[in-house]
Amino acid sequence: MIQNLIRKCCGVRLSLASVEQWLKREYPRIRALAIREKAETFFADESEVRSDFHNRRT
Repeated sequence: MIQNLIRKCCGVRLSLASVEQWLKREYPRIRALAIREKAETFFADESEVRSDFHNRRT
């Protein structure tokens, strides 16, 4: 289902092989950079972020 949405919206086809490749090549680079920078890495998608929630603050 998510694969279909990504393909439809972004024109990118995801497969198990492409995810495994990302985990082997790209993620270690991201992790190493985060360690060097003493940073934390968070992964989230848009469904977890609300742009209309202000909690009565201006």
